[in-house]
Amino acid sequence: MKAIGLFAILAITAVLSVAEAKSIDPELLFDNPNIVSLEMSPDSEQIAAHILDGTESLGIFDYETSKFLGLINFNRKKMKLVGYGWVDNDTLHFNYKSTSNGHSKHAFVDLVFNGGKTEFDVRYVDQEGYIVDYLPASDGQLLFSAVSGRAREQRVYLLTVDQLIEQDFNRKNRFRRHLEDAFYYVWDDASESLIALSNTDEAIDIWLLRKRADDWQKVYAIKDSVEEFVPVAMLNSSIMAVLSNKITDKVSLVAFDIESGEFESILYQHKQYDLIDADVDTGTGGRESKIKSVTFYDHGKRSDRYFQSHDISENERLKKAFPGKDVAIVSQGTDVQKKVVFVSSSADPGAFYLYDGKSLEAKLISNRFLDLDISIFSESEVLISGTKEGSRIESILTKPRFQSNGVLLVMPHGGPVGVRDDMHFDPRVQYLVGRGYSVLQVNFRGSAGFGKAFVSSGRGQWGKAIERDISWVVDQVRSKSDFKNICSIGSSYGGYSALMLAIDNPGVYDCAVAMYGVFDLPLLFNSSNLRMDDDYLEAVEKVVGPLSEDMKERSPFRLADKVNVPVLLLAGKEDMVSGFEQSNRMKYALRRAGADMEFLAYNGVGHGHQLWIGERHQAALVNDFLMRKLGLPEQDFVDASIRAKEYLLLADTFRFGRLVDEDLSRAVAFYQMAADLGSARAVYDLAEYYRRPGDDNDLELSQHLYEQAATQGFGAASYRLAQLSEDGIFKKRSDAELLALYSQSDELGYEYAFLDVARLKCLGIDESGGHWDGSNCLELLAQKHPTVKLDKKQDADVLAAEILKRKRTILAEIASSPHLNAQSLMAVKEVLKDSFSVNLFDFSVELEDYGDVSTGFNRRGKSPYIASTLDSLDLNQHSKFGVKIRIEDLPEDISEESKAAMVVKWSFPPQTDKYGNIYTHDQNVVFPSLKGGRIYYYQIQSDWERVPGIWKIEILAVDGTRLAAKEFVLGSFDGTASD
Repeated sequence: MKAIGLFAILAITAVLSVAEAKSIDPELLFDNPNIVSLEMSPDSEQIAAHILDGTESLGIFDYETSKFLGLINFNRKKMKLVGYGWVDNDTLHFNYKSTSNGHSKHAFVDLVFNGGKTEFDVRYVDQEGYIVDYLPASDGQLLFSAVSGRAREQRVYLLTVDQLIEQDFNRKNRFRRHLEDAFYYVWDDASESLIALSNTDEAIDIWLLRKRADDWQKVYAIKDSVEEFVPVAMLNSSIMAVLSNKITDKVSLVAFDIESGEFESILYQHKQYDLIDADVDTGTGGRESKIKSVTFYDHGKRSDRYFQSHDISENERLKKAFPGKDVAIVSQGTDVQKKVVFVSSSADPGAFYLYDGKSLEAKLISNRFLDLDISIFSESEVLISGTKEGSRIESILTKPRFQSNGVLLVMPHGGPVGVRDDMHFDPRVQYLVGRGYSVLQVNFRGSAGFGKAFVSSGRGQWGKAIERDISWVVDQVRSKSDFKNICSIGSSYGGYSALMLAIDNPGVYDCAVAMYGVFDLPLLFNSSNLRMDDDYLEAVEKVVGPLSEDMKERSPFRLADKVNVPVLLLAGKEDMVSGFEQSNRMKYALRRAGADMEFLAYNGVGHGHQLWIGERHQAALVNDFLMRKLGLPEQDFVDASIRAKEYLLLADTFRFGRLVDEDLSRAVAFYQMAADLGSARAVYDLAEYYRRPGDDNDLELSQHLYEQAATQGFGAASYRLAQLSEDGIFKKRSDAELLALYSQSDELGYEYAFLDVARLKCLGIDESGGHWDGSNCLELLAQKHPTVKLDKKQDADVLAAEILKRKRTILAEIASSPHLNAQSLMAVKEVLKDSFSVNLFDFSVELEDYGDVSTGFNRRGKSPYIASTLDSLDLNQHSKFGVKIRIEDLPEDISEESKAAMVVKWSFPPQTDKYGNIYTHDQNVVFPSLKGGRIYYYQIQSDWERVPGIWKIEILAVDGTRLAAKEFVLGSFDGTASD
């Protein structure tokens, strides 16, 4: 691990500032960080890490190699990490949630650090609950709150790790007195007191159980949602330091007398900002209590103010070392000289450093995002505006660092009350700025962090004072910068505000993007009878104001005829916050008014996206809308391959109905845009589209596009050309030409092509088109894994399974080939044995029954059975039909525990799927058990498979010998299948 002198880091910053313009790749930008967090051990010798690098894991940082040693792979164990921490120097604890049943459990990792080698053992706890405190000063004990019963009652226990693992929750291990209705516990180490929160209809109550006290003492009741009361530390036996705004406008550090229930004095208050955190040295051992630090947002940046000389000096050194960056101490142990610090900014997603206060060195542990180049991002600036009404408004303006398109995007935040924008790294903002837009975020009245009066001044101001604040700031920005276009864009309340700004300021805004918004204010008061209780109505009134007639005048739904700019309306069909009905109504109102409006509702999405692919899709969609409606030139400063990937994402979702409803016309348009940027994959997908049945079917164009994509080096296109030629859809090609296409596809890295190269060779075809004995075809077929490189293990597992599935089909075809001699057949059997671990032997098959197949349950679980013996079936009524067979005449040395190998082949009239693929048969190598009868059936899953005529199933030996066969007559299909 390279050590960097603190002041030498200045040089690094200077180099980054002169970097050339580069493109932001949304796949890297909208993704999980590789390193989520770090935790230093109590002795400061080890660092644990939460890692998201393809898979989620918990690891240990190796100082010598500067790499992470993985301990637990949560994906492999079907878990999701919730939290973790050090119990002691040799024991890690982690809390996880099962991805299969959602249960939350715990585990402990026992570590042995032996001469640079780390050994570990994991022990699991089958108990729901949470660690209240690791009690580092205790002798191997910790506090655990166990959750049990339907009422989810909590009880706190004082346990060793072994006792917790053994679930030794007997009365003697309970931590003193239980508090009814408590829902959360916190431990104050300095006073050895337990703090609890409980909830009543009127308030959230805060309780204290002091050292050696017999009963819980009620400390405070929070009755107002604006009020803050956060315990920080016990200063002495009766005075508690709390963060509160009860006696001040700003959240301040205040001394509270728990005996009298009075606020004694203000320990620290910032003139302009609410405090969000504080640290107090409680003065144990006779020392006087002192404030160590307070934290607040200063001009949009998280800021720590220190009060002790040593901390002040250290903070100044770090700030000088990382100018313009936010530097936060995120973890430290007992060695006060060693700290893990996190360094970030609005243009830097952050990096973790190990800071040594003794040597004044900072050693880079890891960037949070390993593949992001921070030199491509743009810094934000804070604007201070004074309104006509005397309010002080802070705003954040982020302009493109390299290339501007002259467009200002005004982006109100959600909420609107009690929420704020800050100067942290924001991938949504950086994406837009990277595409040339400037982004303005206004912390209008009602925003958090500026005192309760400022928050309260935003209540009931939807479409009124809030939008006046935004417009005031926009006017000031416009007076200083010349923007060609201005558009409003926002989510939730920001979606509402985006439309209101366009309505109230005709001629100022050129378009609006409204996402997941509320558009009909009166609807909030009657949207659902299930929600119309007093608490819900009170909560709505606190934000929107009481129901009144003027709400209609402030509802975009009722002002649709005043919308005279293009609008993009995005919604989530599962939105339970704003409600999908809000967006749906707005869509109809805008259509009725004849507005230029585009609407898209995401499937399976609520009040915004939970998955990064959704964020990428939304960003690309918004960018496309802005470019089209504003007539912006193509973003040539963004790498063509990145723009093509975005268009491919949009095209794929519209083509396959992922995230959004299927829309083939939009899919084709986006594929064409990607193809115009040089994407071979897009050319391939256009070929697929023009091959499918329908009005746009054009086989000549389709073949031309496949050939073009193949020429551009897209392996799947060569494969498709060969496949469709074999199926007779495209022009017939010679055997040698087919082999050449499959071989080209394999060389270009298409995952499955090696199987078909092997298939053709095994069927007796060589490069010259002559017959050949297939000497090396089985070597190809025996490959377990392709040569292509995959990024994720999950992808490799899926690919391996699909290759095995295809291999079974190909082996079935090869085994029945007339070109196969006895030696080659023996080789095929060897591949079967090696690939599927089966012994091959001769046997016969008896056809026991046939007909309609249903599924029922027996002692082995879900199992098919012949429901009725039929060989003539109605396609409107039946979708599963087949045969029941029994394997007989086994060799004497074969037990019933063995498995046979045989080929099941279905032949049927030509089927054409919606993509234009034609199927006439389906065959597979299967490995049935020798015990009892076996049922093999065809299950119709799509209407295009319901083709009337003669269907035949054949059971073949591996050498192609027919063992059994049965024909079915399937009647006509009128499109009214009952299943």
